[in-house]
Amino acid sequence: IITASAQAGFGIESLGKILDNNTSVLAAFGDASAGATAVLKNLAELRTSDLYNPLLQLGFTVEGLADVASDYYETLVRTGRLEMLQAGNEALVAKETGEYAKNLALISRLTGRNVDEIRAEIRQRQEEGQVP
Repeated sequence: IITASAQAGFGIESLGKILDNNTSVLAAFGDASAGATAVLKNLAELRTSDLYNPLLQLGFTVEGLADVASDYYETLVRTGRLEMLQAGNEALVAKETGEYAKNLALISRLTGRNVDEIRAEIRQRQEEGQVP
């Protein structure tokens, strides 16, 4: 897990928060270590993808992107798509996570609302069953 965290560009001090933000994803794997490794490998792929720098230019921070990715991973779990987080799908998940982040930034700019506020609303609607 420490190696995967380093590959994702997160120090040990950030690892706890990342894992806390992904508890439902880790639980879905049935093995917290396997889940943590999958989450970190997917974050590492996002960080090395062509989308990463443009997302930073849109105003996302490294930690902010990790939070957005956590939301997206949870959506995958809620919609029965846990297999997307399995090994071999990292490039596709990075692309989809990047698109999700870009859409959040676009909605934020169009509405004047904060990205975190939009994320919270989406999460609430998912919990209420209004959004898949």
